[in-house]
Amino acid sequence: MTRLELLQSIIDSYDKKTYLEIGVSNGATFFRIKCRKKIAVDLNFAFNTLKKIAWNFINFSNLNNSYYQLESSSFFKKNKERLKSKGGVNLIFVDGMHTFKQSLEDILNSLEILSTNGVIIVHDCYPPNEHAASPREEYPTKAIKLREGWKGAWCGDVWKSIHYLKRSLDEKLHISVLDSDYGLGIITLKRSFDSSYKIDDLLFNEVLKLNYSDLINNPKKMINLKSSDRFKLDNFMNF
Repeated sequence: MTRLELLQSIIDSYDKKTYLEIGVSNGATFFRIKCRKKIAVDLNFAFNTLKKIAWNFINFSNLNNSYYQLESSSFFKKNKERLKSKGGVNLIFVDGMHTFKQSLEDILNSLEILSTNGVIIVHDCYPPNEHAASPREEYPTKAIKLREGWKGAWCGDVWKSIHYLKRSLDEKLHISVLDSDYGLGIITLKRSFDSSYKIDDLLFNEVLKLNYSDLINNPKKMINLKSSDRFKLDNFMNF
């Protein structure tokens, strides 16, 4: 089950009409998604106008896209109230900067604009190796990967956001991670999210100190990892 397959399955099976993607990059996932209304957010889109036009013909749902080339925090600050007034967003894919701090911020902001029965999918929640889980503040260049013996993937420490939420908001959120495509976090609401929620600094710093071995030694406890064998979407949609 790839991220694209999971996202499209949720849209098709639960009639989701609005889709927001944080961290679009070259649009490999975004342009292929079929949904009535799609919103793209990235500080630096890795595609030009011609590519956007071409995808309008390949997938007609791209005709109704909105593009925001700015940091995710700025996007939420400028558009949060407007999106909430329209009933929120049905499906949000968080795949921005792969750090604990930024991914947690993106998820918390997403929770504020999530519609009733909405779903948040978070990419890179189960790194395949220690290098991929490197907690960097910037995307590792090819030179860094070659020098340090990387195998290509970089998930960062996004998994810590899942662990933090399990410990901080377990009474309000259904949280699990599908063991597929570097770990696909699936978040739905048990009850409405309070927009006044503030990050618990003590817990944040405690989670920040965790390392890859903590995750890999007990992924069930740390991120509620679920096997992709015999995957059934209904088992994850707890609303």
